[in-house]
Amino acid sequence: MRKTIQDQNNMAKIFYFFLNSCPEKAVLELHTMPLGQALDLLCTLPAKSIILCFENMHPAKAAPFLRRLPIKQSCYVLARIETLKAAQIFAA
Repeated sequence: MRKTIQDQNNMAKIFYFFLNSCPEKAVLELHTMPLGQALDLLCTLPAKSIILCFENMHPAKAAPFLRRLPIKQSCYVLARIETLKAAQIFAA
């Protein structure tokens, strides 16, 4: 069964509110999803929410997500998270 754009947008809205209310649990849920589905979800979120996700991720788990994000989004995220965290993600 293929997901429509409307379904993806609805999932993104739900995840956005879940992320804002409880970021640690939202990131854990993101890790349980297949990587492609999680990236589809991340790419539809606003930039501040993506940064919030990466701030709560373990660097080793954040690296695959960051490598597969579009280049503009990944540069934006790396520029706005803590320097030490960005270095750890970049090294992983």
